[in-house]
Amino acid sequence: MRTVLHTIILLMLPAFTVGANAQTASVLPACFGERRDITIARQMPYIPVKMGAAEGEFVLDFGSNISSIDPAGFKNGVKPVPTNGAAMIYEQPYFFDQFDFFGRTGGVKLLARKTTVTDLGLQQAGILGTDFFMEFIFTLDYANKFLYKSTRQAFCQDADLLKAGFKPVSTAGYYADQFSRLLDPATTINVPTVPVRIGRVAAVAQIDPGYDDSVYPHTVNVNRAFFAALQAAGVALVPVPNVMLSTCSGEHEKGTAYRLGPGYSFEITGTDGQPVLIERGAFIIVKEGTAAHGCAGIGTWAIPAAQIGASFLVDAQQVVFDPFSSRVWFHTGPGAKLSRGTYAPGQRRLKEVPQGPSRGKPGNKTHPKKALSIPK
Repeated sequence: MRTVLHTIILLMLPAFTVGANAQTASVLPACFGERRDITIARQMPYIPVKMGAAEGEFVLDFGSNISSIDPAGFKNGVKPVPTNGAAMIYEQPYFFDQFDFFGRTGGVKLLARKTTVTDLGLQQAGILGTDFFMEFIFTLDYANKFLYKSTRQAFCQDADLLKAGFKPVSTAGYYADQFSRLLDPATTINVPTVPVRIGRVAAVAQIDPGYDDSVYPHTVNVNRAFFAALQAAGVALVPVPNVMLSTCSGEHEKGTAYRLGPGYSFEITGTDGQPVLIERGAFIIVKEGTAAHGCAGIGTWAIPAAQIGASFLVDAQQVVFDPFSSRVWFHTGPGAKLSRGTYAPGQRRLKEVPQGPSRGKPGNKTHPKKALSIPK
């Protein structure tokens, strides 16, 4: 059963429309709507939120359906105070009278959850999940570091987006403005999930801006059903052994990653049946998630499913999330890097990063912990 932890009451303030930025004028239609500055840290997008006298950076996480707050992550030690004045206890929900997001002040209900990350150059004060995003159309602009927000009525026409170099991908049944439009409203979390393919094997994949895969760029977490289908289809996989992984329960363990063999690529499929994104150098990591670990992600799904890291979105530079039409639009015009060559095993060395948290949120994903060399 789903529990929606976000309620917001808005005091309407004047909106403003922003024209195209000079850097990518051809791909930023004015119909994207209002914009706010964001910070990109380890590939993850953050936006400042004010809650009364407290201010903190919240990660914009379309891979989570629950919004949360970490009182330890606010600037200058000033913590927001819940409506009832109580001291916050982790894993408990609280109401807040003041929450300034896009210049509006309203009341919200947030889950207190420890999410502070210490190696990003900023303090993380919380997560904004899809419970915040299902009422408007949002555009993540990694190139110019903006978040755009628009009503359904004021947003771009399909022809405008196509002309600007965007291509649509369906999220039907997985991400929508109403829970009743999901495949199973009782169990399907409202997270953008798109059709993908490796060779002849088709699956679906969650899009996750809050999954930092900078250690292993272009990581594709796959569940056991997807991995079994790849093996049955004879897809060539080159093992990368002894990779340190963190489970969704926070435990660390060694695992095996894979590189796609020659002639294979990971593809995101557009609404026209053609690939919108082609990645021949993807890392494939098997996600074991079980109910015993407290995991609720693709690791528990019976159908072939995957989860893609933030690097795929950074490559696109601009990504539109439209819950009303159940589509995600990827920018594929100038500047986008959506078709990449094959890396031979041992030809590319992964960059080293310090040990420690490297993600926007814990709890429901398996992710690489430390970079290793690809064996020659």
